[in-house]
Amino acid sequence: MKNRYLLWCIFFFIFLGTSSSQPYINVYLKELGYSPIPLSFVLASVYFTMAFTEIFAPSILKKLGLKKGIMIGAPASCLFAFFLFAFKNLGIFILGAIIWGFGACILWASVHTMLLKISNENRYGIEIGYLRFFVQVGLLIGSFVLGQIAIISNFRNLFLVAFFFTFSGFLFTFFLEDVKTSFSKFNFNTAFSKKLTIFTIAMFISVFGYGLVVNQLNFFIAEKFSISFLSKIIVLFYLSAGILSFFGGKLIDKTGEIIIPFLFFLFSGLFLIIFSFYQSIPLSIFSIIFIGGLYEIVPIAITVRIGKIIPENKRANTISSTFLWRDFGIGASIFLLGLMRSKFTYQKNFIIMGIIFVLMGIVFIFSFKNEKKFN
Repeated sequence: MKNRYLLWCIFFFIFLGTSSSQPYINVYLKELGYSPIPLSFVLASVYFTMAFTEIFAPSILKKLGLKKGIMIGAPASCLFAFFLFAFKNLGIFILGAIIWGFGACILWASVHTMLLKISNENRYGIEIGYLRFFVQVGLLIGSFVLGQIAIISNFRNLFLVAFFFTFSGFLFTFFLEDVKTSFSKFNFNTAFSKKLTIFTIAMFISVFGYGLVVNQLNFFIAEKFSISFLSKIIVLFYLSAGILSFFGGKLIDKTGEIIIPFLFFLFSGLFLIIFSFYQSIPLSIFSIIFIGGLYEIVPIAITVRIGKIIPENKRANTISSTFLWRDFGIGASIFLLGLMRSKFTYQKNFIIMGIIFVLMGIVFIFSFKNEKKFN
């Protein structure tokens, strides 16, 4: 079906644009004079809004359908990029972040549900991996290109280019064919169900790596090395995530949803702890690579598990309730790590997060395999 190829194009250009600018947003806001906590709240608002919108996503998609959901969600980040280009007011930035968060939630819920509907069960990991591969290729190219624009020009022009990249992705939505599926309403019992415990914990913890990248490591690397080096090392985060999205889905289809996420939790934590004591370029590279892989592999594993064990009419609900915790985790990580940055040294923060990742890996491998099929 042509939809899968259109979804690849849509996500490539959307993530080539505004999403690729995220590691530079807080650096730009700091340049404008905002302190750690207020500037952290801008990006955190995107993900807190996404988490809140997950509650209503199944009902919204039931009324709109999957195609219209994508068409509404796709352009939301365009507005945020334009606000960053045109204004310097924190309130306007937060408004744009809220709009982006709403749209992004509807977009992801629509696309995941559509992919599971049009794919065979034995290819869930491959199809989701391919989609996320194009996401990461967009982020990889975009983060480097936008970083170079920041170096040779300025941050405002970075956001202007991001706007046009993202708008290009929106144009592809007009060519999608709608896909019919059944929906159940969001159920808080599902979101807090014991059967979803390991899903939600893994989602929540894994995305703290992204919070590290956009609100800890980016500042540390820019201060210790340079903006130029930051633009290069951020590419490795997305390169790692891209490689894992392409090959990780296939590996998960073959090995199950446990061992690969466990390994990335473990090695992300270990390298982060080592990096906290020996702050060298090679160790920063290894830390970024494993954190990037962790950020990408956990949602693939969990989405595959949902596709296998959840009835079709409950998938949108389950995806929303699971990704609620992922979105909330990203928002919480950005805000909390900004707060920690104002209170503790980088070294202490890296040690804390490293220990959390290692512990999560241990819990994951002993608990995830015990999840039972929903009734």
